[in-house]
Amino acid sequence: MGDARIILADASVTCWFYNFDFFIARPLEMLEVWKGGMSFHGGFLGCVLAVVLFGLKRKISILSLGDITCAVAPIGLFFGRLAIS
Repeated sequence: MGDARIILADASVTCWFYNFDFFIARPLEMLEVWKGGMSFHGGFLGCVLAVVLFGLKRKISILSLGDITCAVAPIGLFFGRLAIS
């Protein structure tokens, strides 16, 4: 579930910042992530959103969960960037 949030946030942030007019005219193309158009900021925001929601659902401190995430999230973002390039 967290992976889907990251990918969706990544694609939507790319659409909002880089090609807003195009995606307003064709909103469903925002979900076509296989056509490229991913951004680092969207992946980062998706990670933050997924961690916060996970922590709230499981009643885990967001700050302590954030410490763990900071150690492993860059690895996931790196491999995600390799897969998209």
